[in-house]
Amino acid sequence: MTGQTSIAARLAIALTFSATMLLLISVGIAATVLRHELNEAFDDTMRQSALRLLPLAVHDIDEMMEGEFEEDEASFVAGLTDENANLDYYILDPGNRILIFSGDRPPSVATTPIPLGFSDQSDGRMFALKDPGTGFGIVVSEKQGLRDNILLESITSLFLPLAALVPILGALVYFVTRAAMSPIWKLGRAISQRHGRNLTPLSLGRQPKELQPIVSEVDNLLSRLQAALNAERSFAAESAHELRTPIAGALAQIQVVQSWIDGPDASKHLVKAEEAMQHLSRLSENLLQLSRLEAGFAMSATKTELNAIIDIVLREPGLARNRDRIVYAPDASARLSANITADAFAIVVRNLTQNALKYSPQGSEIEILLDSDTIRIRNDCKAIDPATLETLPERFVRGSTKQKGTGLGLAMVKTIVADCAGEFALVSPIMGRDRGLEAIVRFTPASGNMHPG
Repeated sequence: MTGQTSIAARLAIALTFSATMLLLISVGIAATVLRHELNEAFDDTMRQSALRLLPLAVHDIDEMMEGEFEEDEASFVAGLTDENANLDYYILDPGNRILIFSGDRPPSVATTPIPLGFSDQSDGRMFALKDPGTGFGIVVSEKQGLRDNILLESITSLFLPLAALVPILGALVYFVTRAAMSPIWKLGRAISQRHGRNLTPLSLGRQPKELQPIVSEVDNLLSRLQAALNAERSFAAESAHELRTPIAGALAQIQVVQSWIDGPDASKHLVKAEEAMQHLSRLSENLLQLSRLEAGFAMSATKTELNAIIDIVLREPGLARNRDRIVYAPDASARLSANITADAFAIVVRNLTQNALKYSPQGSEIEILLDSDTIRIRNDCKAIDPATLETLPERFVRGSTKQKGTGLGLAMVKTIVADCAGEFALVSPIMGRDRGLEAIVRFTPASGNMHPG
């Protein structure tokens, strides 16, 4: 099963990526503008330097003694620039010889005259200026790669803080999006809590304009479902009454006719007819009870004390006749309670006890054990194989037995326990024995599988 990402995470990723792209575009635009401004600033610096240095150099040369300059000699101006200087200068005589220089000795320019103004040479960008009166000139040379290095440092200084802000921006977008989407998650939790036993309106109060139609439609749907379930429950109750009456009348008529007719054959057929009607009566009542259970009447909003209900069920005529076989002596501290209606729990106890009596050897004991959240009903029988045991709680499934039954008793128990958020399990053989069947009903869901111990 593939993992699902939340809308908040998707929005955070998309918005952070978009914002990062915008930041990169902004940095690119800023770098273009910065390069243009740097070029203008450095060119202006080179021009201003040449304009100021050339008159000073010409004045100094005029004061020097005539003939001091040899053909291939030039004077180095110590201290004019240091070894890390960004700009170097050298003075040219009218014959294009280098008279004075700073920094590294420049290459001869006799064969490659530097054009006046700005030019890009192999050694870097240069600016040449000539005094029209004296013929002396000056060349200002910029350190190679200077502008690129400064531009790179500037872009790095601009980009790194923005890059550090990207994760912060992503986290901020994520948490802001989660906060903005809290009404959606609140609506989702409210809808997830609605089921066959809880169809109350969502009652979420004022909602954002986008969610209000959804809340209204869900409330309308819940109202329609509640009305449909109420109609179904009403129909089940009315049907139970309408079916019970004619079946009881038919049984009475058969019994009257049986008392009038003599003869083994007629009496035999009437007995079979009576048994069939009794089976039909039990089956119809179980089916109607099952339909009521599926409509969700078993769940109770509050906890119900269940010990007294067990006592009442065991005093019913069908079970009272076998009371001597039923071992039920709960400890005073064993108080069973759960969110289940009294009628539904009575069906659970009645069906499990009748099932234990019906499918255990005559004279064997039926044990009923209690604790705070579990009831266990045990009976003696041959061990049941796991495959058969797993199918017994299904509808109309009966074990390999000649006993008569509807095959709905355990199915009703399973439905009731599931409606009450509990667990139902059949264990055979009983733990610590080599035979027997134990029915376990636990109303508080336990972690992991239900164990017999």
